[in-house]
Amino acid sequence: GNPNIQHWVCLLQAEWAAFQDRQHIAKRNYETAIIVAARSGFVKDAALASERYGEFLVNELGEQEDGIYRLEQAVRYYNEWGAKGKAEQIEKKYTSLWPKPDVIVTPCDNGPSYESQN
Repeated sequence: GNPNIQHWVCLLQAEWAAFQDRQHIAKRNYETAIIVAARSGFVKDAALASERYGEFLVNELGEQEDGIYRLEQAVRYYNEWGAKGKAEQIEKKYTSLWPKPDVIVTPCDNGPSYESQN
């Protein structure tokens, strides 16, 4: 098919699979749509696909953490594209789910430290 619309085909297939309650297929197609759009330079389309995927995860599957990650990704893409108002709309709509600024994120555990002992 036409490489300029492949991401749209994936997004539409994701929406259709979500409508049919085929979550695994929907997730795979949303992810593919985002990747293909972003790699092809279609930032606005990557933003929309990320937004729709995030909303699907939050509203349909209850996967808050992954959904918020995708919505934050959508905000980044919309800001990169210059759609500041759209980015703010998403932030405002999902503000109650956004991580609180006072939450401390710690790095992953690297296991025991093996320092030389002389």
